[in-house]
Order: sequence, then structure tokens, then C-alpha cells
Amino acid sequence: GMDESAFYEGLVTAVKTCNAKKRDAQDAHLDSVQLALSDYVHRSGGIDVENAVITRILLPRIDAKESREQRPKARNFKVALEFYVPLAQCSRSVSLESLNLEMVPGQALPDELPQGVEEPVRILQKLLVRVRGGSCEKEELLQALQPMTVRLVSSSGNTEASEGAAPRHWTVRLPWVPPPSPKSALEPLLAEKPAKRLLRAPPVESN
Repeated sequence: GMDESAFYEGLVTAVKTCNAKKRDAQDAHLDSVQLALSDYVHRSGGIDVENAVITRILLPRIDAKESREQRPKARNFKVALEFYVPLAQCSRSVSLESLNLEMVPGQALPDELPQGVEEPVRILQKLLVRVRGGSCEKEELLQALQPMTVRLVSSSGNTEASEGAAPRHWTVRLPWVPPPSPKSALEPLLAEKPAKRLLRAPPVESN
């Protein structure tokens, strides 16, 4: 009767409120985890973390039939890897370019989506990559959902999209990939100094 439906509605409201509070608490916990991790990564100059996985390999779908208006959007979307980092309890999307990697040309890319799905991106399970610029000819196969070691480094600004509303202070790099080589002879001098400052531990004060 009337009492039952009122009781049920009250219960639904209570559960919703409870869930919202729980979510807020989880968000606050995640934010504190993120901030502590960001701080640690910044002070240590980068840390290697095991058991991260690539959750998705995202490839822009550039269709010849697309109109010129749509094409620039597709071009702005770069090949990206989405990593899940258990230590940080969140995901990060990082473009192949930021990782200093490029796709090996000429590889067969099986489409993981059923035909007819109009998605701007293709989701791949594996991708053959190599270091950009051809200095190292070694090819590596990146596979989704395979545990791997990644390096967390301090990031500068919001250059890459990240998932969720977590504070964005660190990003993912791969330990086996060398950093991009500077384009001019002056750049390495500029690039080296801040890195050294990061790695040097502050002097320990004795009381």
C-alpha cells in the first residue's frame, strides 16, 4: 500500500545518499593517493612500477570517405596507449609520440570492433612499435592486458588527456625507451640542468 511505497522511496533515497557519500570518500582517498604519489615521483625524479597494464591501444580511424571538415579532427587524435597503474589506482592515456615511439609501418592491424560500428577510433589488442627517429631498429610488441613495468615521471601541464578527475601531476613512460634526442646542440644543455636538480637528494639536516 501507500506506506510500502513511501518506505521504498525513502530507502532508495537513503541508498543514493549513502552511495554518493561513499563515492565522495573514495574520490577524496584517490585524490590523496594521487597527491602523495605525485609528490614522491617529483622528489625521486621518476619511479619504476611493476604490474601496470595497457588496457587499450587506441588508433585513430581515418576514413577516405570522410569529408574535409571531419578530417582535421581525426588527425589531431594520435595513436595512444591507455595504461592502468594499480599503485595509483587509475588510468592514464599517453600518446605514442609522448612515449618517443612510433608504429612499425606495414603491419597488419586487425580490427577488434565488429564491422559497421562508426567509431572514431579502433581498439587494438597489440601493436608493433619502435623508437622514433630510427636510431634503434629494435621492434617491440605491445600487448593489451600483459603486466609490464612502467616509469612514472613528473609531467608538466595538461598536455595529454587523462581519465577521471585525478590531479594530473605524473605521467607514464616506458623504461626501455630512450628520451627523444634534442633537435639542436643547445637544447641538451637546457634540458639536463632541471633533471639533475630533481635527482639530487636534499641535504639531511642533523639536529
